[in-house]
Amino acid sequence: MKVCKRQLRLVLLLLVLSGMMILGACANASGEKADAVDAVVEAGDAGDAAGGEGDTERKAGEGGRDEGKTSGKDGDSGSGAAADDKRASDEADAGSGDTASGGKAAASGNDASAVNPGEGAVVTINEKTFDKDDVEFFTLMEKIRIEAGRHLDQKQFDGEEWEGRNAYWEEQLEYFENMNVQLQNVVEIYAMSLLAEEKHYFNPQEKLEKEMEAYVKKIRDIPAAKELIEAYGEDEFNYRLQEYMDYSLLRDRVVSDLIDDIKEENPDITDAELNYELSKSYEDLYIDHINDIEITIHIQ
Repeated sequence: MKVCKRQLRLVLLLLVLSGMMILGACANASGEKADAVDAVVEAGDAGDAAGGEGDTERKAGEGGRDEGKTSGKDGDSGSGAAADDKRASDEADAGSGDTASGGKAAASGNDASAVNPGEGAVVTINEKTFDKDDVEFFTLMEKIRIEAGRHLDQKQFDGEEWEGRNAYWEEQLEYFENMNVQLQNVVEIYAMSLLAEEKHYFNPQEKLEKEMEAYVKKIRDIPAAKELIEAYGEDEFNYRLQEYMDYSLLRDRVVSDLIDDIKEENPDITDAELNYELSKSYEDLYIDHINDIEITIHIQ
């Protein structure tokens, strides 16, 4: 079936604030832009930062010239209270049976699975089909992000304050057990990576390798994250990490552009104002973009 576009925006704002810079949560960052992104995320829920960066390179026009190196520092954010999380999840569940046109398809490479998605297929976005294993890995990455946030909070808080933070992270883990949330997470990351490709952005192989190395090194210091990877299978994790990171870094490049545009128009903007404008601009851009791509859901 085709997915209703309105379904995809039900938990969008949550995903924007809590996961749009996931890879940044486990890397080191510096510089004005990194601080701006960090401030944006921290404004959603102070104290949830897990710190980090994501770099991408831009392929310029027809000459193929690389330009622009960006980094984005992301602190993990609890974007809203647990009640909001549950409400968004329940609303997603309620609308999961809707059908609608997926919009005008935009080319994203050839993938025979789009014609014959096969057993285990979950969603096709333009010509790219994601199966249950893909969704499982995307969800694993979200759980690692959550454990990174919990790990940092455990170092910063104690007593009742820590108990409250720990309960919040448990609710986040439960939230990502919802299949609709998992599905929307995949759609958001991949759809926005397609938008980055339309802007002629790409990630050089050496950059991907550097980011993967830094990411893996960082999360190995987080016991719960390490346990998740071991339970999933380390070989399979390493096999799938590069493709995921490519999509996520491309998506982060779109976010970085929005930050640049907002700050150019409002040089004296505060962190709170930047947070608000970024979430609004990203949501508008995402909704507009998915109207131009075809999304087919293969599960009931």
